[in-house]
Amino acid sequence: EYSTKTIFGNICRGLFEKDKIVFSTLLAFSVLRHAGKISPIEWNLLIRGAGVCDRTKQAQNPMPQRISERSWDLLCALEEMKAFNGLCNSIKNEWKAWNTWMIHSNPNRKHLPAPFHVTVSAFGNILLVKALRDDKVVLVTNTFVHDMFGNTLADPPATSMDDVYTDLDNATPCIFILSKGSDPSGMLFKLAKTHNYSDRLHLVSLGQGQGPTARALVEKACISGDWVCLQNCMLAKSFMPDLEALVFELSENREKNHADFRLFLTSSPASYFPVSILQNGVKMTNEAPKGIRANMTRAYANLVKAEDLESNAKPEAYQRLLSGLCFFHANILERRKFGPLGWNIRYAFDESDLETSMAILRRFLNEQDQVPWDALRFVTGHICYGGRVTDDFDRRTLLCILGIYFNTDVLAKDGTGDYKDYAFSESGIYRPASIGNLDSHLEYFKSLPVVDEPEIFGMHENADITFNRAESTALSATILHLQPRETSEGTGKSSYELVTELITEIESKTPDLLNDEEAGEFTFIVNEQSGLLTSLDTVLKQEMVKFNRLVNRIKTSLTDLRKAINGIIVMSSDLDQMYTAFLINELPQIWNKVSFASLKTLGSWVKDVVLRVDFMRTWLRDGLPSCFPLPVFFFPQGFMTGTLQTYARKYQVAIDTLQFEFNALSDQIPEHGPDDGVYISGLFMEGARWDFEKRQVCD
Repeated sequence: EYSTKTIFGNICRGLFEKDKIVFSTLLAFSVLRHAGKISPIEWNLLIRGAGVCDRTKQAQNPMPQRISERSWDLLCALEEMKAFNGLCNSIKNEWKAWNTWMIHSNPNRKHLPAPFHVTVSAFGNILLVKALRDDKVVLVTNTFVHDMFGNTLADPPATSMDDVYTDLDNATPCIFILSKGSDPSGMLFKLAKTHNYSDRLHLVSLGQGQGPTARALVEKACISGDWVCLQNCMLAKSFMPDLEALVFELSENREKNHADFRLFLTSSPASYFPVSILQNGVKMTNEAPKGIRANMTRAYANLVKAEDLESNAKPEAYQRLLSGLCFFHANILERRKFGPLGWNIRYAFDESDLETSMAILRRFLNEQDQVPWDALRFVTGHICYGGRVTDDFDRRTLLCILGIYFNTDVLAKDGTGDYKDYAFSESGIYRPASIGNLDSHLEYFKSLPVVDEPEIFGMHENADITFNRAESTALSATILHLQPRETSEGTGKSSYELVTELITEIESKTPDLLNDEEAGEFTFIVNEQSGLLTSLDTVLKQEMVKFNRLVNRIKTSLTDLRKAINGIIVMSSDLDQMYTAFLINELPQIWNKVSFASLKTLGSWVKDVVLRVDFMRTWLRDGLPSCFPLPVFFFPQGFMTGTLQTYARKYQVAIDTLQFEFNALSDQIPEHGPDDGVYISGLFMEGARWDFEKRQVCD
């Protein structure tokens, strides 16, 4: 236990928060797997899913609107294990009980419907969560690790610079691994001050031409015993071989160099950073805090001095607007975790933006008799922060958010002279800081929730589902890629046998090539006047070329992989990567290069290919379908342009004068297509839904 805890702590200080969760999960699961408490079948279902399934042999999905095909595949695979016997029938017959379990905020703390609350283990519960509530996988995994191992593995220990310093010597460098919005300089200055090295700490920011300066500084400090920090190593790619040699010399000259010499390096993750330095150095991550509360506390601790709150010409207005500005900064940083729901582009807002905005706020309040609201919003929104924003919709979002924190209501007073009750969110939890000293402000920030609800960002609570689902997917994908090749499903089969079976299964499902000779009487009709095919027939021809190239690639690579396994041909790098991808149920890169864009696993992707080719074959044989599923196309833009061109040729108008009009119909597919335009299906909404009765977008 001691060795596990020590190794875990030492490794975690060099990992980012997201990677600490992966590492603790892997470590905990590895211990349980070696103890025989997690079977190989259970483990494979967790990290790989059900794989390619024959759905004709499955029980019917009782709730297709709530349980996806992929989830039902996993549930059917679980039912084959003794602990889950009768699972599918139970879900069908006792849906109300299962629905109650599914909607619980933490399904791991809610009893499963009988008899599975007795037969299913804690790890089996994670499998059910993966199938029915995949957005909660990270939560229940952390809960599982905490229940099995306590805080030892569930909560990575906090690491201080003093802890890191004890592991350093004159030959062992400290590498700060940077992330966006982070700067370890403050920690380093504080450490230097503690050891009376404030005047003996030398910093060099690497870049073009700074290599010789850095080397000379390190060589001089080795003699004098000073400390050296080489910043932003990722910007000096050409200097990396010299840096590797420099660190190697430190190890060679350990006895000659001054005992008090220390070397610090800062770098963002880069593929060309020398591995030997990482292996022989002490690594420490430095990343921006997560959550509104942590961001507020950090901003005030790093940028606000106690005397600043009272020295302003308008101290009360400054204190309230300063807290609003810091809330705004924290808000736009935390919105990034929601991906495209937060920002269309992930912007690198950092502490320098906030520091500049604070200086402008201070100056405006000191120099103006009244608060210049328009000037404040313009300079802060359009210049300080807006200078980074390149998307028009993102800029509009930024200014709308700023308007919540910079407006007259923040400083509005009632008849008694007290400030009116104003909040930055509907819940009323987040408010401007009360008038007082710095300690009272920090005390208020510590009372804020550790985990922020989506409402502070102006989002529906379902936004958290999207974020949590992405986190769960990333966790599973990372664990899957870290698995060794030697694997089995508990059946005693070797990896070669498993891949060979999968090859046979995919070969049996792979569709035939699309051939012009299959064309029906209503397809590829040439216009007598123009001598050209119709625009949509041209689109079909283009799609057939792409699908035939993909099907050809699938067939030839499967044949080659089988021959390589049997030793008939050499296993190339592409075939080796394909072999590994098959073991982890992932789309091989050799297929992905000629495939349509997809995030599906291998099993789901194969089914998708079959469905797409079947649609194209039906179109080829029977003529234009009444409704086109938009996702089936390799190039949907080409189909949309072909639709415009069809109308333009029919009515003899210029295509560049046309634009689409949209009309949402019922969810029933019509029997016949429209006279002009096309019916399409297969569109999806994220963060909203379509109300068929009101015929509008709703939350």
